[in-house]
Amino acid sequence: MKPAVLALMLMAIISFGRNAVTDLTTALIAAAALLVLLLSRRKVHPVFVVLAGGIVGLFLL
Repeated sequence: MKPAVLALMLMAIISFGRNAVTDLTTALIAAAALLVLLLSRRKVHPVFVVLAGGIVGLFLL
């Protein structure tokens, strides 16, 4: 059952990514958020990453 759940999550992520990442700016924001989540030494709560991405998007878009 775990592979099926993982496949469903992956398809949702791909579908969302295709619709949300439309230009270079949104791609850079998404890449920065991914890097913060993966490479931060202290665990950053995903809610703060989403809020920061939204604020950056407001100023850049």
